[in-house]
Amino acid sequence: FINKSSEEAVFTITLVNETNKPISLPRYEIIGTLGFCRIEKDNINSCAERELSSSAVDFANNLPPDMSGVDRTNITNFLIERKSIFASTTGELGKTGLVKHHINTEGQGPIRLRPYRIHQNVKPELDSILQELLVNKIIMPSVSPWAAPVVLVKKKNGGIR
Repeated sequence: FINKSSEEAVFTITLVNETNKPISLPRYEIIGTLGFCRIEKDNINSCAERELSSSAVDFANNLPPDMSGVDRTNITNFLIERKSIFASTTGELGKTGLVKHHINTEGQGPIRLRPYRIHQNVKPELDSILQELLVNKIIMPSVSPWAAPVVLVKKKNGGIR
């Protein structure tokens, strides 16, 4: 976040340390680069109308029982008014070209972690999830030297995420 600039094109930037440890930056340390961008106003809310997705219905049905009727109604109305932004299947998840992202890895060698062991009872479900992600082009095969293991978490319904 750039909050002001001066005549010499020097910018004041606010940095936040989100760790519990102090971080010291050497004087004149380069912490990033600044570039120009052009804001384009396009109609990005052009999703086709459809019924409220099952995930949004599940969310509305699982609101806390002690929530006031007004809050419950407001949230339900919000979900209905914006139903086109909720995906009910992985295949409905969208992609955007509006934002370009780059991770600066200069001076950092590739990090490759070994896969975690996966119980044989869970392996078929993991294979199914990976196949669905491949089909929907959310992930793709890679031979990158960078790697991190899959972390499986049990959902409330007994499935895995």
